[in-house]
Formats: sequence, C-alpha cells, structure tokens
Amino acid sequence: MMRTLALVAATILVSRADAGAQAAASRAAATITESDIRRRIDIIAHDSMGGRDTPSSGLESTARYLAREFERIGLRPAGTDGYFQRYGIRIRTLDPARSSLTIADQAATSATFRFPVDAKLAFGAPVDTVTTRELALGGGTIGPSTELDPAAVSGRILYWVTDWRRQAPNVGQILIAAANAGAALVVLSVNDDSAFARLNGPTRGIAIAESVGWPAVIAVRESAVVTAIPAAQASIDAARSTREVRVVPAPGWTITAAVGFAEDRRHEVPNVVGMVPGTDPTLRGEYLAISAHFDHVGSRCRGVTAADSICNGADDNGSGTTAILELAEAFANPAARPKRSILFVAVSGEERGLWGSEYYAKHPTVPIDGIVANINMDHLGRNWRDSIVVIGREHSDLGATVDRVAVANRDLGVGVLPDQWPDQRIYFRSDHYNFARNGIPILFFTNGFHPDYHAVTDSPDKIDAEKMARVVRLIFQTGLAIANHPERPRWNPESERQIVRRRSTIP
Repeated sequence: MMRTLALVAATILVSRADAGAQAAASRAAATITESDIRRRIDIIAHDSMGGRDTPSSGLESTARYLAREFERIGLRPAGTDGYFQRYGIRIRTLDPARSSLTIADQAATSATFRFPVDAKLAFGAPVDTVTTRELALGGGTIGPSTELDPAAVSGRILYWVTDWRRQAPNVGQILIAAANAGAALVVLSVNDDSAFARLNGPTRGIAIAESVGWPAVIAVRESAVVTAIPAAQASIDAARSTREVRVVPAPGWTITAAVGFAEDRRHEVPNVVGMVPGTDPTLRGEYLAISAHFDHVGSRCRGVTAADSICNGADDNGSGTTAILELAEAFANPAARPKRSILFVAVSGEERGLWGSEYYAKHPTVPIDGIVANINMDHLGRNWRDSIVVIGREHSDLGATVDRVAVANRDLGVGVLPDQWPDQRIYFRSDHYNFARNGIPILFFTNGFHPDYHAVTDSPDKIDAEKMARVVRLIFQTGLAIANHPERPRWNPESERQIVRRRSTIP
C-alpha cells in the first residue's frame, strides 16, 4: 500500500511539473505577438535600410539593430566580436581585355575565346585570375533530385551540353548539381548564337566572397568551339543526344579560365549571433541553431523605377529576421529556457549565394558537432493563413517532431505542408543547406513564392502579421521540443548519404 501511494504521489508530482512546464511555454509563446511582428518588420524593411544589400549601409544598420535587440533581450554574445562575426567579400568589375577561356584537346590543339565575343560570365563567383583544370563532359536534363558523380566531377571543370535551340536550361539546377559534386567551374556550351547574344551576365558590381561561394558559370559560344577544335564536335554531339544525365571525365582535355577585373574593392560584412544557455548541465553543451538571413537585394529586383528603387524585402526576409527576434525573446524567458542551448544565427549574403551561413558553418562560434539541429526561416508572412511549408521533414526524425507538435498545438490553426515546389530545389537554396551539408539535420519553414518575390512590391504592408505570429509560435514549440528531447535528432540513412558533405571546403 505504501509503495502504491508513493507511486501515485510521484505521478502527481510529474504531472504537475509537466503542467507547469507547459504553462511556462505557453506564457513564453504568448510574447510572440502580431503587434511586435508588425513593428519589427516595419523597422527591418523600412526604406531607410535601402534594401539591405550585401554590402551596404542598410545591411550594417540592420545588423546593429539586431545586436541591440539581442542585448536588450538578454542573449549572451556568441559572435567573434561580441554579437558580430565578420567575413570578407570583394566587389569587382569585369575587364574583358584580361578575360578569356582556353580549351585544349588530347592532341594539344587549343583555342582561346575572348569575352564577351565568344565567352561570358553567366554567374559571378570566385574565379581566380587563372584556373586550369581537367575537363568533365556532361549532358542531359538536370531535375530537382539529380546527383552527379563526384568521382567524375570533383576538382574538374564541368563542360555542360544541352540544346539551347529547344529551350534554355535551368542554370540554377546545373549549378547546384555541379557544386554538390565538387566542380571547380561550370562552362555552358551554348549551341544557339542568338541565345548566346541574349545572355547578359554580370560585368559590374560582381560580388565575390573570400573563401566561400558557388563555382563560377561561364557560357561559351559552341559554334566558335567546334570551328576552332573540330575534334570536339563528336563528343559534344554524343553528350547532347543522351536522354539520361551523364557525366564522364575527358582525359587529356583541359580548360583555362582567365578572368581579369578592372576594379576590386574589399568589404567586411556581418553575421549576428546570440545565445540562450541551456539549463541542463549535460545538454547545455549541445545547441539548436535557429537561423534566418537579414540581407536582401538592395535595388537589384524587378520593378525598380525612379520613383521606387528600394527592394524592401519584407517577406524575403524581413519576416524570418523578425521571427529570430520574437523567438529569442520567447526562449530567453527564464521559466521557458530549454535543456539545450539555443543559438540565434542571423546571416548576411544569402541573396549573393548563401555566403553568411556558409562562412558560419566553416567558422562556427561553437563546436560544429555540438549543433544537433537547425531551424531555418525564410518567407513567413504571406500566402496561406492556415498552413506553412516545412522542408526537410523527410530527411530526419525532425519531421515526426514537427508533425507531432503541430497536432498538439491545433489551437494555433497552422497545418504543416510538404514541399510544394520540388522542381525549385528549395532545399539547396536557403541557409539551412550549409548546416545540412555539415551533418546537421534541418527543418526549413517557408511560405514560398508569390508575385512580389524579388520585386519592389514586397513591402511591409503586405505582411499578414496575425498569421505570422501563429506560425512563429509553432516554430517556438517545435524548437522547445527539439531542445528538451533527451536524444539528438537522427538522419534517415539514405538522406544523410546524399546530403552530408563533411569537408573543409564547401563548393
């Protein structure tokens, strides 16, 4: 009888403790309000921030605002200089007179193609003055799940063949697949002279991050290649005729990309990092990283006119940046602090090529193996009022966690949707990707695209702050569940094989 009474008493105490924790979590979640969200987005996406380009004075102003809010909320500084972590970038202007592409075949027959007559920089990235590599030849239609064989591609220049006369390829898909396989450079073989003439790659204001970034993409006029090197015709035709994606090394072939710049200005740009320490003596050395990018595109978006030249980026990503502050305030509530520590990582340079998150993943301010999961947020304030897309659910047991949390918090009126745009490869296009590449399971919350995406019309007045408050409360409850769970999140083995690339340099 005494043992039974003790068990009943213990059960009552545990139930009271659980009820108390739930009540504390509810009080913390209640600090995430519609009015706070509207006020913060109005600040972050205000005209005075100038569109928050990387680099810009508006980006710096936004970073200072985030650091002040982190300090006011009571977050511990977790950058390399207080709340800040800076990394170097360069802004360059292409010099056509010093830029060329040279292709050589097995017989040492070579030809040089000049910019912009026969070659163009289609995507700016860190090309050194001279880059000479062996060639990998590829062809076929790359889709959202296409993987290229690293054994054939890694360290080589990928020469990609498609039929531009039928349809211009999705350069973004090719770039992502090439980067995943470790390509040093991508060369697009353009077999339509009129399509080549229409290509307008960057020439001024080419932004390049030091030690991070995607491979460069150079387009070359195919008719010039086969005229100068007739032996290339058969290999190019074979690559173009393949129905399946195929990449093969091309022994003896090399490409030299010589890209010169007339102007080179160096800048240092900020990430902003704060932390709420965990409460458990053992688990506080592990971290849930919550991330969002606070940069946008300045005046480099659709619809810019003399009357409106500022791309405010209210949804992209004033919404995610605001969510970081709302979540920081909720997690800093002493009654709701979880067992694991919470790391808040606001990054710049996402719009330039995931720069800030890549730099952070390569230079983390806490041990990278201690980061057990990442929740990333990009576009939270538009589209459906009753649901949010969570990308990455299928790749780890975090999917079961967010599904369970959504069911337990039905009162929020937010359902969880799978990826609605698989052809867009969103998993590879925001900052969570750099955490995933380093072995960290992720969840990516987004409401996706809308007509104001990368347009001057992505303005604060279009944000649904009431809906966004409910979404951010769901994210808070999800983060709390992850940070309090006794076990680390686990990858699905096949997803881990495909996604994780633990290496010192991320292409």
